[in-house]
Amino acid sequence: MSQTAIIPAPRHDLATPAAPDPATRWEAAARDWLKKGRSDRTKATYAAVWTSFLAYVARPPWAIERAHVIAWRDDLVSQGKADATIAARLAAISSFYRFARDEGLTDRNPCQGVQRPSVEAYGKAVSITPSQYTALLGQVDRSTVQGRRDYAMLILEYGTAIRRAELVSIRRGDLVETPAGDIMLAYRPKGGDEETRTLPRKAVTALREYLADRGPLEASDPVFVAHDRGAHKRQARPLTAEAWRGIVGKYSQAALGVRVRPHALRHSAATEAWEQTRDLKQVQKLLGHKHVVTTQRYVDHLEDKRAQLGDRLLAALGL
Repeated sequence: MSQTAIIPAPRHDLATPAAPDPATRWEAAARDWLKKGRSDRTKATYAAVWTSFLAYVARPPWAIERAHVIAWRDDLVSQGKADATIAARLAAISSFYRFARDEGLTDRNPCQGVQRPSVEAYGKAVSITPSQYTALLGQVDRSTVQGRRDYAMLILEYGTAIRRAELVSIRRGDLVETPAGDIMLAYRPKGGDEETRTLPRKAVTALREYLADRGPLEASDPVFVAHDRGAHKRQARPLTAEAWRGIVGKYSQAALGVRVRPHALRHSAATEAWEQTRDLKQVQKLLGHKHVVTTQRYVDHLEDKRAQLGDRLLAALGL
């Protein structure tokens, strides 16, 4: 992160002796909070939320009251921000104040008691069946380098259930070859510690085909890059998460008549994993959830069979 200050310097009344400057301590706390066991993507998101929050309230963090947090929340609502976005931003600010309290900088959390939008976990998650996924794969033209890239990514997405940010950020140095011919991926799941996992054999085959297209790579080089017009004339640009979203939408629209997002592919893998194993721990490891309770909420959503049960109840009436 940039070393520029993210805590505004306090203004002292010249008529009274200046109190000990708290800005340095709060600045250090903010930086330590951002470093605490988070992925680079989460750090960037939290930093942006924290900066925008301070810009809105226009006062130093030690002078912020609950009313200021409520006003900020209401402003986000007026902007039309999604409930999940507002809840996540409030959670980030609350997280900082809990950290500041633990550091002895304050004895209160101005976010405490501020009502957050109710967000149903995975309530909008969708999934597609294995046959639909096969149809989606069938839309990929593997005779082109873009097609071999997309096919490898789609296979990896389903075979590992990693998040799109984790997928597009893979570097060559994250892929470790083993004497047995396997490839292991080192990555940091959202909210977790760095881990290493063996990639499925069929995913490795597709990945090797695309790596052959890329040629020799340095450890820091991105694996999945843009292959647009003129790409051969400049340094390869990493494929972005938004670009991957568009690619998935294109293939799903062609195969299924509806656009789905990359998270639907992760959700589809989780659905099939649960159907095949009925093993909560295995599904937790597949999804990279830090806590099994998160996986339980995921599975609870998968297990919502009320519509099917209702059909059986009505069938009993001869309908």
